[in-house]
Amino acid sequence: MRLHLVKTCKLNASALTLVGVSGGADSLCLWRVLMEAGFQTAAVHVCHGLRPEAEAEAQRVADWGRQWGVRVIVEDADVRGTAVCEHLSVEEAARKLRYQALFRQAQRLGAQAVAVGHTADDQVETVLMHLLRGAGMAGLRGMPARMTAREWGSDLPLVRPLLGVWRNETEAWCRERGLEPVQDASNADTTYFRNRLRLELLPVLAEYNPQIKERLWRTAAVLAADYALVEERVQRAWDDCLIQAEPGWVRLRADGLREAPLGVQRGMIRRAVGWLRPGLRDFDFLQVEQAVGLLQQEKGPGGLELMGGLEMRLRYGEVQFIEPGRRDLRRNYPQMEAGIVGILTVPGKVRLGGGWILDAAAAENGPQSLGGGPWEAWLDLEQVKLPLYVRTGRPGERFRPFGMGGHSQKLSDYWVNQRVPREARAGWPLVCSGDEIAWIPGGRTAEFCRVGADTRRWVHLRLHRAAAED
Repeated sequence: MRLHLVKTCKLNASALTLVGVSGGADSLCLWRVLMEAGFQTAAVHVCHGLRPEAEAEAQRVADWGRQWGVRVIVEDADVRGTAVCEHLSVEEAARKLRYQALFRQAQRLGAQAVAVGHTADDQVETVLMHLLRGAGMAGLRGMPARMTAREWGSDLPLVRPLLGVWRNETEAWCRERGLEPVQDASNADTTYFRNRLRLELLPVLAEYNPQIKERLWRTAAVLAADYALVEERVQRAWDDCLIQAEPGWVRLRADGLREAPLGVQRGMIRRAVGWLRPGLRDFDFLQVEQAVGLLQQEKGPGGLELMGGLEMRLRYGEVQFIEPGRRDLRRNYPQMEAGIVGILTVPGKVRLGGGWILDAAAAENGPQSLGGGPWEAWLDLEQVKLPLYVRTGRPGERFRPFGMGGHSQKLSDYWVNQRVPREARAGWPLVCSGDEIAWIPGGRTAEFCRVGADTRRWVHLRLHRAAAED
């Protein structure tokens, strides 16, 4: 077991591990196993207050802690009140409050991880529950032995060292050591979905296959390994397609997402939704397929309302996942107020707001290449009028971009061709030399000030986001 704790769960014996202890055989066994293996522990017991004996059970866990010289923290949780206020089932409310308490105390104590006593029986019930609800590989692989879940607002891992141990084994282990675990009467209450699976459905399935639990456990183990391979492919595609991911907003390159295999598309869609809503547990197959269908449409912009109040949008070469009401254009695109004109000296800078900064610098030697991405530009210093000006576009304005042989195009056509989101165009900053557009950040420079073989002095422009707006 010690090897499993170190190799699979990646726990360090010299660092504190916070254990969630209900007082039942599974969590009690885990707690003692960690201690006997030489691991530092502290325990948290969350008192849900759903049964008359809840306080006595909390006291028993506290007594074990005093007996063994281990710190125990007892937290009370208003499960029924939370269920009513947040429109959750009692099961979901209890789970939410329990994990919030565990991770809150783990962070406070500086623990390396939160450990819980889920067993092989819990794994089987979880897989079967996901199968009945309709899940893909991510659900049918069951619970991982180690994971980091943004759902609880923490980067600390959650570990489950007993996923390969059956419940009857933890009960026997406790009996051998003279430990008397708490007997939770609610485990027999079939109004709870998981209890019905354990007490009613699994016995029926065992009539068809007496080894049904072992078969389901092995299936989860096989799918977990396969899922890890798929996740590696999804991660590579995510890294390639990601434009931006922050609270309330995820943007991906549509072309890269379309070119990915179907399984990777589904994985990336789930990942984007999971980024915005870590706790969303019912993002089902139908929703994923609707999102894939929107992604594959050939016509113009489209949108789809997803579960949890999220929006998926197809806009100008991007797939956007948005929490309505939480989008701030200045955070996602460079923006400035119409009618405001910024003076950009060389050298100098203009702050646009939202953390965006436009820098200008003169150079006697140009770059070895004109790379640097769409947010950097090099101009011929001798072809521009200084100072430069930064402003928004004007109605009917035209632009002579480099590469069109000196021909101009309407700024409105440029926005469309470059797939700039409609809502971002009015406030998009333009760098101007006199009245003429010299550079559109994120896009092209103008023909009249382009860098050529005879350029002797350069202007280097760079638009970037500051770490924090000061």
